[in-house]
Amino acid sequence: MPVPSSEPSFESAMQSSAEHTEYVNRKRIDSMDGLRAIGILAVVHQHTMDGTGRLGANLFLMLSGYLVTTLLIRERTSTGTIDLTRFSQKRWLRIFPLYFTVLACYVALVWQFETDGTSRSQFFANLLAFATLTSNLFVHQGDRVIFFFSWTVAAQEQFHFIWSRLLKFAGTSIAFVGLASLLSLVYIVQLLQLAPIADTPNLLWVLFLSLKPTLLLGALLGLTLDDRFGYDLLKRFFGNRYLSLAFLVLVLFAWQFKAIPDGLMHFFLVSLVASCVVRESHILSRLLQHSILVFVGKVSYGIYLTHMLCHHLVTKLFRTIGIEVVSIHFMATFLLAIGVAYLSHRYFESLFLASKAIPKKSIRTERIIGPNQTRESHQDDSAIQKLEDYFAPARIN
Repeated sequence: MPVPSSEPSFESAMQSSAEHTEYVNRKRIDSMDGLRAIGILAVVHQHTMDGTGRLGANLFLMLSGYLVTTLLIRERTSTGTIDLTRFSQKRWLRIFPLYFTVLACYVALVWQFETDGTSRSQFFANLLAFATLTSNLFVHQGDRVIFFFSWTVAAQEQFHFIWSRLLKFAGTSIAFVGLASLLSLVYIVQLLQLAPIADTPNLLWVLFLSLKPTLLLGALLGLTLDDRFGYDLLKRFFGNRYLSLAFLVLVLFAWQFKAIPDGLMHFFLVSLVASCVVRESHILSRLLQHSILVFVGKVSYGIYLTHMLCHHLVTKLFRTIGIEVVSIHFMATFLLAIGVAYLSHRYFESLFLASKAIPKKSIRTERIIGPNQTRESHQDDSAIQKLEDYFAPARIN
């Protein structure tokens, strides 16, 4: 009587290979804009209803880490290298025009209308940090820090600057081990509350303390899914189509209860993202691909940068007409920010986004997909451009 083998069958191995090949050739991940919409909804909720801030920024950071890592890895697979100049140009065109325009608006508005002398002087003291995207490192804290939400943009740009170079010059294995080790160290420092031991921390210590675990987790997820073994492992754990709903419920539950540790909240978040990307036909796919959520997700970067201006405008208007219901305030701020972000995206940001189509050479490379097997990959310029248009770095924060 034959003994059942514990080794995977040839058919299952081929199916696994085909599923991973389908994943790495996927031009877009349809749930991303829906997840962005959930993230920006949580951000506006936090700032208008005095809610907890653990969901919105963390989800944006995780998606940013995952998407940018996926873009960089796929570029290296397709061309054999990573064009750092081109990568930086594309990020600048996506991030900087709107960022500095909004910052200029803040400068004018604070100069003209801010009546709180402490907040006013503190804003201008922090202006150099805002302008150099180092507000997560050098901003002077206080009871009210105007434009402080820009720290997420700064944190991402610093991470992606270093991370893109590590991926270019180090092997994937080295990058994975280094990132996993750094993430473990960040959690150990947070768990043991070691940050206060440095009375006069140097720049490296400040930079380390500014690292956000969810940004690292997103990058680690992108690296893991790019590897066939890693993809198979995560597909085994997160491939059930109902898990995306289960993890969304857990994320929303942890969001509302501060007693739940941040590390557990981060695990729920990365599990939600993983369950949405390892398979396209998960239970939340129709919801996350709804046209309204997709629209909000596409303009979420503009919503993030302008929602506090909209918040202050709505506050002044509601005080004038006597409306004090915070839920109405939240909805009015969100709808106004969507409108402003849409106009910005269509008539301002699009001028710069159209410049992102920088020509790129296609190089035929080989990618290992199994023992003694290789697959030749040759993508033309238009295919690579479509991929980069979707994985464009930041609709964040």
